[in-house]
Amino acid sequence: MELKKFNELDDNDKLIADYSLIKCFKIEPLADLVVDILNKHSDEEKLVNANKVGDLVLFMLRERGLLTDDVQQTFVDLLIASCLLHNIVEVKEDNWNDVYQIRNIVNEFYKEHTLVHPSAIEMICDTIEGQLGEKMPIKGSRPNPNTPGELFTLAVAIINRYIK
Repeated sequence: MELKKFNELDDNDKLIADYSLIKCFKIEPLADLVVDILNKHSDEEKLVNANKVGDLVLFMLRERGLLTDDVQQTFVDLLIASCLLHNIVEVKEDNWNDVYQIRNIVNEFYKEHTLVHPSAIEMICDTIEGQLGEKMPIKGSRPNPNTPGELFTLAVAIINRYIK
């Protein structure tokens, strides 16, 4: 699997046509960072799962009036990145420490993508680290109630349990 840089994406490209979440980014440098990470640490099966999670997150944001055709706030791009990257390392309830490996991977690539603000990287990693929700033994890694991070956690749980 090889994805193109964000500004080179073509709607006729099979991976882009099938997995359109990548095209939802508004922040091009963030999209390029995510694509580089996916090219090295993902595969088609993981990308399919990540897009299902992302589609559900975007649906829930629209239902709550937080995303419209005219307005996409920065936090939405951060959630899209979290959705696409959440499964580059397999995380299970009984081996929850693995979730922290994702931060190391993202930081490795961040060195080459300095146009992405450091706080954006922190938010993405924090969101991904909360994917186990209330089952996460480290309370500081759990998402706060009624936040976009909680929507992400719910989407991961629903897709992994019922739709995978």
